[in-house]
Amino acid sequence: MIRTLLLLSTLGLISVLGYECKEVVSRADWGAQTPRAILPMDVPVPYIILHHTYIPKSCNTSSSCVAAMQTMQNHHKDGLGWNDIGYNFAVGGDGHVYEGRGWDIVGAHSPSFNNISIGICLIGDYTSESTQLRQEILLYPSLPLSLSLSLSLHIV
Repeated sequence: MIRTLLLLSTLGLISVLGYECKEVVSRADWGAQTPRAILPMDVPVPYIILHHTYIPKSCNTSSSCVAAMQTMQNHHKDGLGWNDIGYNFAVGGDGHVYEGRGWDIVGAHSPSFNNISIGICLIGDYTSESTQLRQEILLYPSLPLSLSLSLSLHIV
């Protein structure tokens, strides 16, 4: 229920603001590899942890965001030895939300908090570039809902 409200809240406000919000891009649609292992997560969780990517840099088209998701998954699995892409979801500069591990699978994005949080990353290195308005708008509607549901948002 909470995850549906969160997603509907995000999609609804974007629509009201006149921005086109495209559907969540499934793992199959961005060409995700099969995870090595899956650890189910008890939901709901009390935290949302917001990240940005260092590599890859921002993406602005569906094809570049799909490539970014594949690059992240390859790095996380092959380079770091993780079971899968670390994030539960990613937000691309193309206006899409990309499914990482999804709502109910433990992520690998924030040690000590992975099993009690949803990890969302903005695709892009925002230590050297500012976030794109489209990504911010995709996220902001979820913030009031998170607070109203007594969830804590942490930005890293």
